[in-house]
Amino acid sequence: MRVMLLGATGLVGGLALPMLLDDPLCRAVVAPTRRPLGLSHPKLHAPVLQFDGLPDAPDWAQVDAVICALGSTMAQAGSREAFHRIDHDYPLAFARLARTQGARAFVLNSAAGANAGSAIFYNRVKGELERDLRALGFASLTLVRPGLIGGQRQQV
Repeated sequence: MRVMLLGATGLVGGLALPMLLDDPLCRAVVAPTRRPLGLSHPKLHAPVLQFDGLPDAPDWAQVDAVICALGSTMAQAGSREAFHRIDHDYPLAFARLARTQGARAFVLNSAAGANAGSAIFYNRVKGELERDLRALGFASLTLVRPGLIGGQRQQV
């Protein structure tokens, strides 16, 4: 299986990456990032990209599944607009790209309380992403809704 991992430089993605690389069922991991990952592995391809302008049909986007741990906090994003772009627009753009390239499965690390109709901005953005991912027609869509995620975050 070829897997695309979004958010490999973050807390959750950084924990998932070594597990994917060690898994014998995973023959390749594509981990697009906005800055160099700083890791080399025979199964890893980590293109450095501008997420605001993804290429139309790159070879690296031909994956079987996507795991999305891409996201930010309101404090890190700095504004509602930036948060929406990072936590909704970027994951959705990658999902569309991977889906058009044949991906059949998508796993999203979302949030407890995700609801497109929520009055709480954070929960609404997460819910909107879940809704928009459902519309893409993945054969398998897994929405993980953890509560507060603790751990050491790398500040960029």
